[in-house]
Amino acid sequence: MLLPLLIVLPLLLPQVPAQTPPQDLGPISLGKFAVAQFALPSQALDLTRVEASCACQKIELLLPGKKARILPHRGVLQITLPFGHQGRLRVFVPVTQEGKKRESLRLWCKGQRAPFSFPFQFEGVSPFSLSQKRVAFGEVLLGKQAAVIRVRVKRRDGQAFSLLPPRNLPKGFAVQVMPLGARFDKDKRPQGPGLKARTSSLSSSAALLSISLNTTDLPPGPAGGNLEFKSVGGETFHLWLSAKVKDPVTLLPLGPLVFGLVPRGRREIAKRLVLDPGGWLRKVRLVGLPKKAFVVRWKKLGNKRVLIEVLLSPKRQAGSFRGKLVLLGEDGSRRERVVVGKVLN
Repeated sequence: MLLPLLIVLPLLLPQVPAQTPPQDLGPISLGKFAVAQFALPSQALDLTRVEASCACQKIELLLPGKKARILPHRGVLQITLPFGHQGRLRVFVPVTQEGKKRESLRLWCKGQRAPFSFPFQFEGVSPFSLSQKRVAFGEVLLGKQAAVIRVRVKRRDGQAFSLLPPRNLPKGFAVQVMPLGARFDKDKRPQGPGLKARTSSLSSSAALLSISLNTTDLPPGPAGGNLEFKSVGGETFHLWLSAKVKDPVTLLPLGPLVFGLVPRGRREIAKRLVLDPGGWLRKVRLVGLPKKAFVVRWKKLGNKRVLIEVLLSPKRQAGSFRGKLVLLGEDGSRRERVVVGKVLN
């Protein structure tokens, strides 16, 4: 009796699907789709749920003689496949980044203790070759124009291409695309001296990207970001822009000039040290404070340091006051610090 029971018992228990080795799709150009296709087991299946490793996946169920069914990324299914159905799963993944990427599908079926697993992998590669993938401007003083950096671009297969203007440029940056080795379609070749073909018909074997940075409207701190370029054929490549916008002057300590509570009739002085390595400072003045009660003066101490003093006259009337200390630079820009305090009765 024991031997027949051991033979029948595995047929009654739910089966665990075998693990499928990863399907390698190889290198795929950025801007294209990685397409993987898997054959489902030919046994009778009651599909209950499908899970994708990424929400970017588009999943189709293919059956012979029937239109493909789009499956949800995560959700309940009610699909029954008969024995010998020859069904297949097909998945599309947009390739947006360079490097190797591993994805998978998991298909749950009624009566199974574990899902069917369908792993696959691919490598995102750019069809373009760049002289540099990161453009670093380094430290750029606020209000200045950085030196132009040029990047040479060409296709790895040597074919001609035409680039579209980049979108969503980081603030302060500008890009100019200049075709190199341009050639024209035969039916659109210029005729006669001095005639030029339209830009839309222009393709080239290489291009030169001229990248500039103007920090006039940028706050101090890091600037830049990931810049995406697309060709007319839909292929893409990315260029990383980075810079550090630095204020030409540093006021120490940071924050407002606070006189605090000043007894009436007493002369008070608030001092501020300015680090000015580039010789930016041209003029200092007070705004919003009576000239008879407040005087500002400044002097250079050497080692690129400037001492600013705000003098409060003992004739100042009682009450609170608030104004601004304004620093004007050689480039016409300005820096401001609040001046606050209170004179007691």
